[in-house]
Amino acid sequence: MWAIHNGCGLHISLNLKDKNSVKSKKVLECLIEPNTKLFLHIWNRVPWQGFLEEPGFHITAKPESAPPEKRKRYDIYLSREKWEGLTNPRDDPIVVGGYTASRCIYDRVDINYF
Repeated sequence: MWAIHNGCGLHISLNLKDKNSVKSKKVLECLIEPNTKLFLHIWNRVPWQGFLEEPGFHITAKPESAPPEKRKRYDIYLSREKWEGLTNPRDDPIVVGGYTASRCIYDRVDINYF
């Protein structure tokens, strides 16, 4: 997994290695910037839904009120249903891949799977 934070929000890319590792540990982790970590949690059901967030998706950031360049941690929660839809796309997974997105209080989050 790798991620970047650009002017439109977070962009996350996943691959087959990430899909396989979720089967055993349910949390993926990567560095966005030298001092910012991103954790992607896969839960059976995501019990929260924040402002503008899609069902099955939730994000938190620490510290909450800090600007993006000062945040130290992002936690993204995806439901198992959303994860399965993302990592098992209906179209050709090699050519098209999987995609999900959600708006949130911190901006937009795009997640791709190839």
